[in-house]
Amino acid sequence: MSEFAEAFLNLDSAIIALPMILKGSLVTLQLAILIVPLALILGIVVAVLRDLKVRWLTPVLVVYIDVLRSLPPLVLIILLYTALPFVGIRLADFSTVWIALVLNGAAFFAEIVRAGLETVSKSQKDAGRVTGLGPLQIELLIILPQGLRHAVPQLRAIQLN
Repeated sequence: MSEFAEAFLNLDSAIIALPMILKGSLVTLQLAILIVPLALILGIVVAVLRDLKVRWLTPVLVVYIDVLRSLPPLVLIILLYTALPFVGIRLADFSTVWIALVLNGAAFFAEIVRAGLETVSKSQKDAGRVTGLGPLQIELLIILPQGLRHAVPQLRAIQLN
């Protein structure tokens, strides 16, 4: 037990490590401030595009969502960091983590928002068509506001976990 206390409860070691811990906390805060809003926006865009059911785009979005939800974020970061230089793209460490986590988060947000969009009844789309709105207008003006209201509890649940 004394070895544990000496290794982990050592005040001298804590003082030495404190600047690194503070620097890491600042980077984590910067990433969180950048990632969450951008992932949410991208997730909403992906969900809306998927709900429009464009013949060639829907399978692409389904693959994007399924692959990025199944890959652990660390694996995605490593893939981007090591694979992109082979195609001539070199990203900074921060940028690689930022992009990987935005893509991963957007896939999760897209599924949550899509589930919210599916709760809106078909009669709402029919009402929009009757008033002369196009598919994108129906999606953005009628379906999306109602679907987001249904998705908010699940989006909040992610923040609490």
